[in-house]
Amino acid sequence: MERVYSVTSTTHEPIFIYCIYRTTAGNVKQFYDTLENILKHFLQPNVTYFICGDLNTNLLTKHNDVLKLVTLMNTFNLTQVVDFPIGIINNNGTLIDTIFVDTMIYDKIQVKPFINGLSDHDAQIICLQNANIGLLQSVSKTKSRLINEQTIKHFQMLLKDEMWDTVYKSTCINEMYSRFQGIFLRYYGRGK
Repeated sequence: MERVYSVTSTTHEPIFIYCIYRTTAGNVKQFYDTLENILKHFLQPNVTYFICGDLNTNLLTKHNDVLKLVTLMNTFNLTQVVDFPIGIINNNGTLIDTIFVDTMIYDKIQVKPFINGLSDHDAQIICLQNANIGLLQSVSKTKSRLINEQTIKHFQMLLKDEMWDTVYKSTCINEMYSRFQGIFLRYYGRGK
């Protein structure tokens, strides 16, 4: 398993969205073993789970890996809900990006393709009707940084104008690095 991301909701009913990417070069058995361990460890009653991502297993085929994946997910009451190809490879439809949901909790699920032209895979939009999710109690904020020629020059100017005395006067290499990193991140975090 190359990547596993978890997004947690702060609603009345906890929602976990696990986005998974499995590289085609990876060991399939190891992927399934790791996925099973993750599911055993994290799945809990009264919590909504979505497992989605690019699993690089074409669910439109009858391959043994497809059966293993579907069986594993069904063991945890998770059902694959994407029912259309998300891409075309060698003139055949593929379904390697998917979404698994507990259909006992959500019985009215609609998944639609979102063709954005940015990838050889189409995105999916999932609509949960009559979902008892509740209202958000807090909103998470994401800070981003615009990087272009002007902001890079500004960042370089800040670093050039820094005196660096606290770094040079340090006698311990770990302390030097920590102070350097602090100054660097302070200027980087300012953004523009």
